[in-house]
Formats: sequence, structure tokens, C-alpha cells
Amino acid sequence: MKTFLIVVSLLMNGLALAQSNWPLINYDAYNSKWAKSETKLKPPLKLVKAFGEADGAIAYFNGVVYSGYSDTPNRVVAYSLDTEQELWRFAIPGSRAGMGFSPAVSDSILLIGAQVSDSLYALNRFTGKVVWRLETFGLYARNACITDDRVYILGNRLYCLDLKSGREIWRFIVGGQTSPAVDGEHVYIGGRVIDKKTGLEVYSFSMNGMDPIVLDDNLFYFTARDSLCAVEKKIWKKKWAAPIPQGLWNNLYGGCTAVTDKTVTFVLWANWPAPAAIYTLNKENGQELW
Repeated sequence: MKTFLIVVSLLMNGLALAQSNWPLINYDAYNSKWAKSETKLKPPLKLVKAFGEADGAIAYFNGVVYSGYSDTPNRVVAYSLDTEQELWRFAIPGSRAGMGFSPAVSDSILLIGAQVSDSLYALNRFTGKVVWRLETFGLYARNACITDDRVYILGNRLYCLDLKSGREIWRFIVGGQTSPAVDGEHVYIGGRVIDKKTGLEVYSFSMNGMDPIVLDDNLFYFTARDSLCAVEKKIWKKKWAAPIPQGLWNNLYGGCTAVTDKTVTFVLWANWPAPAAIYTLNKENGQELW
């Protein structure tokens, strides 16, 4: 049995234990990975609770931890953080191998998928019972975004769905393995900016790979060849481009970029055993801070 070290897993996802919900893989629809309400970190880290068996990504919502497991079949398990008891579990039909999907949770619905399974499942987050499902591609490294009672998910194409019913609102053809970022007007994915109401493209740009795009209120951030770029929304004008040192590249694919009110922090890495580094930039001009 692999013990679920809840304090370590939650902190790796940026979650301050039992204080701030972490409902999506990158915290919010912006992919920001910034829990604004958590202003103090109190080292040294120590074990608070340990239960279950875990090897996958987690989500946390109102006292419940939802954890993914790469068994055959893959499964998601809900745990009460207070009682340390398992509440329910759901085995994803037809799934196997690495799960590669993080649970996404709202007030009433939990979304789950897997690498080999052919569907996105919407579960009642209190009972684990299936509410609806969408037949689509395998969902390895294609995580769902929930915002304003809508679901945005890249399967064999990008879907916009009604959260409660699973009804398709629109679809847009785009490939790759990535997760969307969403603001009040647009969906950002794979070098495309799409009107979230109509599903029509409003802007496109060249980017390196299929890394998740990261947003704040005024800019969006992505990698283009040898730099991390910031582009102003609506006028679609590049504000700055910060060069990436030769031999390294930005691991946005692994969700290693965070945006706060003043900074952008990201991880650079190279093929093992080359060294990696964490960089923090001034968000206004792209200048390195540390």
C-alpha cells in the first residue's frame, strides 16, 4: 500500500491545508496557480494527516480531497479531510496505465477522465454517481476547466459543455495535449484565442509545443521558440519576450508557471541529468528578479 501523505500532496499543488479550495489542476480558469488568500508559509513542513493510497493529481473542495489513481482501471477516490475516511470511489471504465488527468470539481459536479478511457465523466461530487458522460478521445494531459457553469475540455476537439447536463454548446477543431485557460470573454489553447460564447476564433499566434497558456486580467503568457512571451489581451500586442537560456526550455507542459499580481515564476529544465532552475520575472517588463 502506498500511503497518501496529504500535507505533501496538497502543498505540491499550492494548497494551504483546509484553508483554500484547489478545484482545478492549475487552481483557477486562468491556470494561474496562485492562491491569493494564502499569504504565509510556515516551514518546516510536517506530516499532518496520512491515509489512502495515492499516485496521481488531486483536487480539494470544501473539506474533501479527490485523488486520482493509476490502477487498472484508473479510479478517483473522495476522502474526508476531517475524518480521514473514504467517502466513495469511482473506477473509470476501460482505463489503464498512467492516468494523466487531474480531477476538476465544482459545487456539485466532479469531472474525471483517463489516458485510455474514451469518455469524460461527470460525477455527483457527494456520491460519486455518474451524472453524464461525453464520448471523446483519451484525456492524458488534457485537463478540464470549469467556469461559469461551463466545461472546456480538449478531447478529439475542444468542447464547450453545459456543466450540469453535459449538453454540447460548441466545438472547435484543435489538436494536441494541453488544457485550456479561460477568462471572461475568451478561451486560450494551442496558439488559438476563441470567443467563449460563439466558439469562433478571434486571434491566433505561434507558440512552442502545446503548453498550457497562463493568464492574468490583462495579459496571457506562453512559450515561443526561445522565450517566454507576454501578450496584451484584446489588442493582441506582444508586451515583452524574456529569453530562455540556451539548452533549457520552459516546462509549461508540467504546469510549472505561476502568475501573481506582480510576478511570473516558471521552471526551466533540460534533459536529465542537466540542472534545472526557477526564474521569477517582473510581470510589467519581463525583467528577471531572481
